[in-house]
Amino acid sequence: MLAALPFALAFAVHAAWLGRALRGVAFWRAALIVLGPLAAAAVAGRLGHAMVDARTDGNMYFAALLGQVLATAACVRMVDERREPVWRAMILAAPLVYACMRLACLANGCCAGTPADLPWAIVYTGAHSRTPLLGLPLHPVPIYAVLHGLLAGGVLWTMRRRPLIELAATACALLGGGRLVTDAFRADAATLGGAVNHAISLALCTGGLVMFTPWTRRLAIASFLIACDVRPSAPAVAPQIEEGIEIHRFGSLPRGLVIAIADRALDEKLSGLLARVYPAPAPRFDDVAFWHVAPALAASYGTVIRVSAAALDLATLRRAIAMAEAQGDYDLALITHGFDNHLLTRPGTAIAWRDVQALSAPHLGSVFMQACVGASLAQDWLGAGAKSVIAFSDLTDNVAFYDHFVRALAAAKGNVGEAFAAASEASASDLRLSIYHYWRGGVWKRRFSTPEIYWRS
Repeated sequence: MLAALPFALAFAVHAAWLGRALRGVAFWRAALIVLGPLAAAAVAGRLGHAMVDARTDGNMYFAALLGQVLATAACVRMVDERREPVWRAMILAAPLVYACMRLACLANGCCAGTPADLPWAIVYTGAHSRTPLLGLPLHPVPIYAVLHGLLAGGVLWTMRRRPLIELAATACALLGGGRLVTDAFRADAATLGGAVNHAISLALCTGGLVMFTPWTRRLAIASFLIACDVRPSAPAVAPQIEEGIEIHRFGSLPRGLVIAIADRALDEKLSGLLARVYPAPAPRFDDVAFWHVAPALAASYGTVIRVSAAALDLATLRRAIAMAEAQGDYDLALITHGFDNHLLTRPGTAIAWRDVQALSAPHLGSVFMQACVGASLAQDWLGAGAKSVIAFSDLTDNVAFYDHFVRALAAAKGNVGEAFAAASEASASDLRLSIYHYWRGGVWKRRFSTPEIYWRS
């Protein structure tokens, strides 16, 4: 009976924190989000313990925590608008739930400490105790763990209004660091289970701490690039090169694409990182960005004409469009910066609205512009012959839209409208963008701008 009280207290703490975040949510949804992670934690904790010690009965905390996190990630999708409050509540409740669970360890005699000749040592004498060290004064490790959980909970409470990524990183550092200290006094520290717990604690503590050091901001951006496509490489078939224009033959599909990627600021920021990730000579940022989307482009386009960042100007873009016009129907993607009625190209040059109006592109299908306020040029492109234009009407923070769009375009079998809707939904809450913007500016964002689509009447 006594051992059941900590479990009831842990449930009450967990339910109280999540209940605050789920006010106004339908009862059955809230109940599933509260109870689902707890059930997953119970099952995962048992399985984790069985994997490291099949001869005894028990729970492995880190396995239970993993089960809780995965179940929360699955359940929280039902209340997307409450996603951040739910995660925040779970992080704040976690150390307090941990402290409550350690009270159960104290009552059961499990997770006991090593012998200690200390005034606060604890002695287990009852036959129900699960420690083999009956009658000996031991380090009260469960009490250390309770104090650790309360201290960690207090620290996280003071940070409750900080960005979610900082709160999560602090929780990892506190949880892992505290376990490294308390587990050093456990009697089972030398067992397989103890070694596994030590390794996980060290990884959590290290991961949480390094996220606050300046040099990891740059490392995180490099990791972000690599995570996008596990260090993308150049297409297997070398392109035909004509004065700053690459012609890639991906297959026999009839539709073509003209694409230009130019971001001088990112190229300067990432040049050193790319030199570490790739063998010499290191590629430019626009090369890596193109390599990343190339497999998706190959699923929708037979020929891709790429204008290099160094050669991008009005004359080169005209030549690329003329090449595409000669081959039939094609789309255009301009991944560049811009301002009202202008697209920036290579340093010192820009494409103005008059230049777009002067183009003749009867075979042009969709035009995508990454530039801020690119919508100011939408009617000009439609007047030049485009059937649709996808562009941002204001400043944009969504650099992942085109990545989602080209993949959705293949799935939609070339239907631009379907691909636009799918990419808008997927990119508006892209976790990679949240991480990227946090490390660039220190602000955690959950929602990102999406472009508008304009059709020729």
